Amino acid sequence: MRSSHLFGLLLSSLSLVAVGSMGTGCSDDPGGTAGSGAGGNGGTGAQGGAGGTGAQGGGGPDTDGNSGCDTAEIIDLSGMDVPSKLDPVASDRDYYKVDLKKGQAIYLGATSKPDNDPYGDSYPDTVVTLWSADGKTQIAQNDDMSGSNNSELLYLVPEDGTYCLEVSECGVVFGPDFCAPAEGITNVDYNVSSFELNPTGSLITVDKEPNETPANATLVKKVSFPEGGPVEGYQSIGWGAFSAVTDKDVYTFKVEADVAVDMNSRALCIFDFWAPAGPEGSGSTATNGVLVRVAAASAPDVTLAQTDMSVLDLTFGYPELPSLTVPCDKGKDYLVFLSRPDGITAGSNDFYFFSHVQAGSNPVEKEPNDNTAQGLELAPTEDGTGRVTAVTGNLTAGDSDVFTVPVPAGMGLASAYCTAERSGSGLRGLQVSLLDGNDQFLKNGSGAEGSDHALWIDGALIPTGATNVKMQVKADSQDPAVTGTYYYCSLILNPQ
Repeated sequence: MRSSHLFGLLLSSLSLVAVGSMGTGCSDDPGGTAGSGAGGNGGTGAQGGAGGTGAQGGGGPDTDGNSGCDTAEIIDLSGMDVPSKLDPVASDRDYYKVDLKKGQAIYLGATSKPDNDPYGDSYPDTVVTLWSADGKTQIAQNDDMSGSNNSELLYLVPEDGTYCLEVSECGVVFGPDFCAPAEGITNVDYNVSSFELNPTGSLITVDKEPNETPANATLVKKVSFPEGGPVEGYQSIGWGAFSAVTDKDVYTFKVEADVAVDMNSRALCIFDFWAPAGPEGSGSTATNGVLVRVAAASAPDVTLAQTDMSVLDLTFGYPELPSLTVPCDKGKDYLVFLSRPDGITAGSNDFYFFSHVQAGSNPVEKEPNDNTAQGLELAPTEDGTGRVTAVTGNLTAGDSDVFTVPVPAGMGLASAYCTAERSGSGLRGLQVSLLDGNDQFLKNGSGAEGSDHALWIDGALIPTGATNVKMQVKADSQDPAVTGTYYYCSLILNPQ
């Protein structure tokens, strides 16, 4: 793993979700990605290495000596990789002790997958778990990072102390039914590393109290993506905490004038939050009711986008947070408000981490396309077996958008992944139907979005001889409190 994966954000709303390219294992990616993915700058830590040629997995006792928190190996916050092995990979759990100070923002990671094979089943799918010093209280856990089966955890330390970090393989933690078979893992090497995020870094934003109002909002710092990366834009990472249930954190940001936006696309401003709260996630005690909304600085009371970051989506069997992904105007100032609703109980460590990205979108719909379908171009999926396209659009009252793609030879299944409410839009009840070129509905080709799940149509059958697949998009209603009318959709064709 490269430490830059911490900031190498895969923009799920911009990327094209490619069904069928996901490897086995506890992946946090519903498919491979094609199209716009954002590379990132390295953080304050050292660069990690890809897994080398390790010993074969299999039976035998654990002989490395760090099999519990009482015998844990000591690591520091230098960011240097500490090489080790999960051997036997089907049962080994390695433990490390690290001294942390109150208020530190900490990165903890375990990497085994090489850069050119981020989901490879022949390497361990690492899981990191943070424990109290005695190993009796689980504090936090991470299985997969964005774009890889490596694992990484961001944690805001509440108290000085010694903490215990466990590194193990997916199957050891979650069982063989949810992970790649241990017998297929032929390289058992991994690296563990830890470092403190630099609060004064050029792409780091830290909650600065008081910032309860637009007048004293915390400025979001950001840096450009590296030259030559897959997209052009800006990125940042930040963190904060709710000092009380009534605490409100307000951030301000300007959309850079030189954000690259392709023809027929538009600028997007994205706020993603790092991992679900709780001991099986980030370790934050803000496990419910984290309201996030975006407004223009010139009209702070008009909500452009809003979501509850604690409402998880279990569509793919693992918890996913919503992504606040809102169309924005270059050169314009915006505000982001974070608050807790009435009736929520404060926790002992109600922190959050966020990433912010400014980049161009997938193609935007072209009206009128209510009855005459708009054609979309297909691209190969990441694994090359299927074809994929994506579009972003807007729906007004009574509006319906229709798109069409040709069916290449050998493609027999059509899938769709769409978000509106889960991306902060005011659209409610987003609906998608897949049809053939004769306007006949595909079997199992309809789906709807809810507040707790994205819209996912999985493998609708394309009739033999069909030359086109149409995607019809509409919504039930508009939330009167949220003005955003946008949605994002990917359409994927795969062999049957």
